Amino acid sequence: DALGSVGVIVSGLIMKYWEDLGGEPNSSYRYLADPISSLLIVGIIVMHTLPLTRECIHILLQNVPSGQDLREIANYIKSISGVQGVHDLHIWQLNSQKVVLTCHIECLDENQFMRISDTLKKQFHRLGIHSSTIQPEFCNSQCEHGSHDSNTCHDVTCGNQECLKKSCC
Repeated sequence: DALGSVGVIVSGLIMKYWEDLGGEPNSSYRYLADPISSLLIVGIIVMHTLPLTRECIHILLQNVPSGQDLREIANYIKSISGVQGVHDLHIWQLNSQKVVLTCHIECLDENQFMRISDTLKKQFHRLGIHSSTIQPEFCNSQCEHGSHDSNTCHDVTCGNQECLKKSCC
């Protein structure tokens, strides 16, 4: 706003004192000062709003925040003792300061889940993720499937009819 006011004042002074500044009397060039200052002000405003617009779009599209590597986090989760797998891993920025993570953790033992969850939350905190939701899925070691994609592990309330027939839930 202050810069806009300065631009208006300067362009007004140029138009008023055009002849004193060496301009030709009754020249229409004196009136170009106002649109030129307006264009400069618009350029400055656009330069300062583009980064803000980019950040807002990034947040609204729920993109993975810069500085967070989804594969690296998934590999870290899988490397923890007792974790059979991870899926539905999502990381997004809720606002300019808050990063959120949600995931499903496949593990064999219900008793290990709290230890795994505490370990993960501490690591997430170090990575700047201060809000996380970790959903446990408990695997039966007798399950014959090969990966979560083919329904190895299930939520506590398993609804997969094929799996129920094989008695692995």
